[in-house]
Amino acid sequence: MFRYSGPNLLMAGRLLLRPAEATVFRVLLRSTTANLDLKRSAGGNAPASVPPGSIRTEADLPEITLPTILYRMIFKGYYNRMHELQLYEKQLYGPMFKVRGGNGHAISLNSVELLEELMRKDDKFPRRGDMTLWTEYRDMNGLGYGPVTEEGEKWYKLRSALNKRMLHPKDSVKYDNVVNEVVTDFIKRICHLRKMSSTGDLVPNMSNELYRFSLEGISSILFETRIGCLENEIPTETQNFINSIAQMFTYTMMVSLLPKWTRNYFPFWRRYISGWDGIFRFGEMMKRLL
Repeated sequence: MFRYSGPNLLMAGRLLLRPAEATVFRVLLRSTTANLDLKRSAGGNAPASVPPGSIRTEADLPEITLPTILYRMIFKGYYNRMHELQLYEKQLYGPMFKVRGGNGHAISLNSVELLEELMRKDDKFPRRGDMTLWTEYRDMNGLGYGPVTEEGEKWYKLRSALNKRMLHPKDSVKYDNVVNEVVTDFIKRICHLRKMSSTGDLVPNMSNELYRFSLEGISSILFETRIGCLENEIPTETQNFINSIAQMFTYTMMVSLLPKWTRNYFPFWRRYISGWDGIFRFGEMMKRLL
């Protein structure tokens, strides 16, 4: 199974290979041999040809190295256009390829069918990928793990507890009024933005509005209060929270790619940690208000 590392990676599943996951990965390669051509296009640096029907291994996948990643992100301008980079890499390498950088490497899946197949082969106690970046901050500050950062049986117990509150119809119906209020305010905001545009029918940054809508909905259930993401004038604390989330995700990519020894020389790690600081400050403030 995969766990996305941020909004910029929604179009692909990045799986850090750990020993416990090697078997799952081999099963995935075996099952996709018959219906996927993992070779790159004729103009690219294709891996060695694999006879039809044989089992593909990790060595047969095309690989993207750290210098290539940095060149595309910095000099080709993909840093703020990660969705376009995903499409570009899929054209070059196909639906499955290796990405090597930082302290490990990942297998990138650029195919809905592959992601579905991998998720359906998941175990009862899944290992969802390397969340070291998120757990490292919590370890540094003596914070516990949650359903996003836990693994295996501990994750299963947390998720089971959440399922009883969130997924049962008789329990989830308790949130219908809250959700309806958020949806209504979101529609009002979209109508307002359209009227304020130069053409009278354009929402300037729809992805940002959807992000604010999602955050407002989640917070309304999690904190049992509205935090003002859909207001025309967003409260200062809420705006700082939004900025902190964006900052954390923005620097996640660079921090994950660069070796640990670079943290004292480049600003990425400090800015990444600063983003988490802002997120937890807001969380602590909301806890005091409950």
